[in-house]
Formats: sequence, C-alpha cells, structure tokens
Amino acid sequence: IRNLGGLLSAYDLSGDKIFLEKADDLGTRLVRAFESRTGIPYGTTELFDGGRSYNTGWHPNEAVLSEIGTLQVEFRYLARVSGKSEYATHAMRALDEILKLDAKSGLYPTFIYNTKQELSFGNNEISIGAMGDSFYEYLLKVWLQGGKKEMKYRRMYDKSVTGILDKLIHMSRPNYLTYVAERKGDRVIHKMDHLSCFLGGNLALGAYVRILLVEVFLCSTKDVKPHHHIS
Repeated sequence: IRNLGGLLSAYDLSGDKIFLEKADDLGTRLVRAFESRTGIPYGTTELFDGGRSYNTGWHPNEAVLSEIGTLQVEFRYLARVSGKSEYATHAMRALDEILKLDAKSGLYPTFIYNTKQELSFGNNEISIGAMGDSFYEYLLKVWLQGGKKEMKYRRMYDKSVTGILDKLIHMSRPNYLTYVAERKGDRVIHKMDHLSCFLGGNLALGAYVRILLVEVFLCSTKDVKPHHHIS
C-alpha cells in the first residue's frame, strides 16, 4: 500500500499519467486481497497474474487491525482519479465492517478473524503501536479526505481518543513522563511502542478543526496517577 501511495503522490504532484497507469495496475493486483468471506483483506497478496491472497503464516486465521485500516485513503484517491469506484467500495466496506463490531471503549484488538462466516475479535490485545497504529490514524484522515462530511468516522475517532486517554495514558516515575501503554485484557502492559509516537501528530491534526481534543489530552496528564516505574 505504501508503493501505491507513492505512485499516487507522484501522479498528484506531477500530473504524469505514467504514475497513474502504474498505480492502477498495482491497484488491480492489490484489490484481490479483499476476496475473503468477510471482505476484510488478507495480509498477503501475490502480485503475479493468478496469484493468491492469504493471511501471513503466523496468524493464518486473522487479519491485523493496522493493515485493515491503512488502505482507505489510497484506494479512495485511486478510485477518484481512475474512475474505478470498486477500489473505494472494497476498502471502505472493510473499514465499515470493523466499525460494526462492538468496541465499547473505541479501542479494537489487534487481530480480527477474517476467515469465518462472521467477523469477530481474534484476541484481547490493545495497542496503538505495532499492529494497531494505522487504524486509529486513518479514522481521522478518512474523515478529512471525505470533506469532513462522513461524521461516523469522526465520531469513532473521537471515541477512540477518549478510550486512549481513559485506558492507555500513564505517567512514569521518577521523571513524570506521559506515555501510552498497551493492554492485554484487563492487564496494562507498561511499555510504549515506538510506533505509538504518531499519536501526538494525530491529535494535533484532529485539533485542526477541534482544538478541544488536544486540551483534553494535555489536561488529563496532570491528573494521571503513576502506576509503574519506567527506568
């Protein structure tokens, strides 16, 4: 998907149709990943003609949350510039199906079963670092890309931010540094994955139209009780 995004960026900046042609060719190969029972994409797609799509060997029955939620911006833009609406249809269906699952805190587990007849959570691990990050990042970006009109994505982004503040924000001792932890069920995992570092910029982007988000985040750190010593 990063290669697709690079080709689309090159086309957008240059207007050179060769980049669009290559992006369209790659898109027709990547879109086969959505040919699962649930429409939730497989993690691996063979790009050659007749290639298969399947989940990676170490999680053969589940899709990864961050992989599901990191496709929409690119495929929607490709749909617009190529005139092929099916790109957007597949990508947005996957996101919408995930949002139908009941995540009361707005935080989704890192694995989603995509080989069964119906979607369900594949584990109880919550992370906005590896295997979770892009899902939360793209909720906001999809809303912005859609002209701030698709409010269900903004509402889910806001709900997820609230969940992060309530469930994952902690403060270290003795340096009093705010960090974003992870969870496994009801247990807090007191580590901050380096991929979680996108959160500051993501909150700032969200505050572009709703400054209250950042204010809530900054104020919340003053009241957080330290739970763990970080050396």
